[in-house]
Amino acid sequence: MLSRDEALREFGLGVRASAGEVRDAYRRLARELHPDRPGAPADATDRMARLNEAYARLSAAPASTPAEPVPPSRAAAPSRDAEPVDVALDADGALYVSAPADETFLRLLDAADAVGDATYVDRDAALLQVIVHHPEGTWSYVTFSLQGRATGTEVFATLDTIDGHAAPALRPVLETLVTALRGAPPADRHHHRR
Repeated sequence: MLSRDEALREFGLGVRASAGEVRDAYRRLARELHPDRPGAPADATDRMARLNEAYARLSAAPASTPAEPVPPSRAAAPSRDAEPVDVALDADGALYVSAPADETFLRLLDAADAVGDATYVDRDAALLQVIVHHPEGTWSYVTFSLQGRATGTEVFATLDTIDGHAAPALRPVLETLVTALRGAPPADRHHHRR
């Protein structure tokens, strides 16, 4: 595991960096290094994995404070009867949701059940990590980061394998997620579940 100083260097930050500066640097670099972006560097997947490790190190709770567990209930999330939102998936693999960031995060947490199991939830940093079992038998984790905009929220996703196999395509996971975010229950909604 990276030391705190090594993690800060990954983001180009000094020892006095605030949590907000770390979050902003993570989001900026995640957009730049996303392996599914056109023109991404050849080592984008490895660099993104190291970036995720650095962010996890810097956002970890102090040893004396237990980490906040993933909530077992989705009671706070919008119900299936909530107002529908517009959801779009662009060619670069970013989602756009026509709702504020806090509402989008709750909707995303609820919809994540369609693709896997949430393993890391950080509402303050607008980060969600989901373990996904793909139809071809591989496992990965998908990390979602949210960025509020004036008219909605952008959701960026990165996929990293956890079992040593080649990385599967991220787009099918995102397409299943888009369907879940729109609230429609298609027959293959749990296509990426275990």
